Amino acid sequence: MIETFGLTKKFGEFTAVDGVSISVNEGEILGVVGPNGAGKSTLVKMLCTILAPTSGSAEIMGLDIVKDAQKVRAVVGYLPEEPRVYDYMSGEEFLSFFADVYGRGRERIPELLEFVGLEEHAKRKIGEYSKGMKHRISLARALIHDPQVLILDEPTMGLDPASSRDVRERVKSMRRSGKTILVCTHYMDEADFLCDKLAIMNRGKIAAVGKPEELKAKVAKQRYLGVVIKEDALIRKLAEELGGGVDGRMVVVGIRGMNSTIARVHATAKKLKATILSIKTLDPSLDDVFVAVTRGGKWA
Repeated sequence: MIETFGLTKKFGEFTAVDGVSISVNEGEILGVVGPNGAGKSTLVKMLCTILAPTSGSAEIMGLDIVKDAQKVRAVVGYLPEEPRVYDYMSGEEFLSFFADVYGRGRERIPELLEFVGLEEHAKRKIGEYSKGMKHRISLARALIHDPQVLILDEPTMGLDPASSRDVRERVKSMRRSGKTILVCTHYMDEADFLCDKLAIMNRGKIAAVGKPEELKAKVAKQRYLGVVIKEDALIRKLAEELGGGVDGRMVVVGIRGMNSTIARVHATAKKLKATILSIKTLDPSLDDVFVAVTRGGKWA
């Protein structure tokens, strides 16, 4: 559904996107993640035909983003990082306006208002909406022409936790309805929750691609146990005795043979008269992957 082939964008001597080749299959959510300035938004703007590539090419549903730009716009729904809304319009008027722009979609307005949870606010001026509500009406606007492909640039940036969770749940439900979705984000928990596959960008290039679990497995060179004890005063002492570290109230110790490490933890805790509340294995997170890829860590 979405394919790029060596896609590159230069601004003068600066290369913002450098030879990016990725693919997103039908009904899949691809997360493009990376630090600020990695080139994510520039990539998105090329796919949405807002910027022309310097070199390389891309296709969406078999349509070339340069040669078939108008047709691409008809099949893509785009939610920018900072969506523009018209405060003087009501939510209903806003969606009607864009339905007229696309020449279709007016009949979908009640359904979309319900989908984004704004059916009771349809007649209110957008200027009276909260930031989260403005984001949701913008999501409805991106869906007004019933696109098969959605491109979302930092869809929860600046939203409070409740609004962020709401937007994520709605995006996830769209995947279940068969939409193909590309999401740009620098929130690793968001990427882990939403995405079937991730492409990590750094300095304009794709540094790693894979399913979240595959990427985590690549950085799992050393496995760890997390040990929580009742006695706060003994946390650092237990860590020292075990040759581990401390993360908040948790003692973190490297595993050198699961059974022997657990036995050593119990024996050391008994010696210190510490009460063990829990022991668990600590799996690598996407944050660990992000650090490994973007900050010079070893990457296989």
